[in-house]
Amino acid sequence: LAMAAPKQLVDLTLRGLISPEARGRRGGRHDRDETASYIDSSFLPASPAQGPFLELLLTSQEEGLRLIHALVDHVILQRSGGKDPGFNGYRLVFEDGERFFPWIESYALPRPYSDPYSVACALMALEAWGHRRIEAGEDVAAVLNDVLGPPGSPAAYLQVAVDLILSHWIKTKAVAVPFVACAALVSNDR
Repeated sequence: LAMAAPKQLVDLTLRGLISPEARGRRGGRHDRDETASYIDSSFLPASPAQGPFLELLLTSQEEGLRLIHALVDHVILQRSGGKDPGFNGYRLVFEDGERFFPWIESYALPRPYSDPYSVACALMALEAWGHRRIEAGEDVAAVLNDVLGPPGSPAAYLQVAVDLILSHWIKTKAVAVPFVACAALVSNDR
């Protein structure tokens, strides 16, 4: 399906994973019933191979990223109640300027013990996709740019980028400066 109808697969997956009660509504902090549908438990054990995420990234990067961003954005909206993050985030200074990655709490979303499980799987797939691309010799900065997402993307994507940087240190050390220069990020990751 990822190859034949990626857009439709993403739309179907989003309809299945975002509970009808939560669509368009801002829920309370960590209220599982408002964050994901009952289908989310089928993503256990959490792994990059669970769900359509990695396959979509490999066959249709644009649609795979759309699915992952939509799920992460939904969780952030539900858990934050739609509030402005204020200073809750990390500021990293890149060559082309400063970027703010809101919601420090989202940094743990890519971990297998994270809830909702579908989001953990999606972010683990994003990391696996990044590993494949770096190992294939793609430009590290381009891979990290795709992983980090557009401006305003939450701190969850930083966690994936940090894992890629640490795993491929020889290839990534030149682009690691903004990450290691952020004391709050280094302290939290530790």
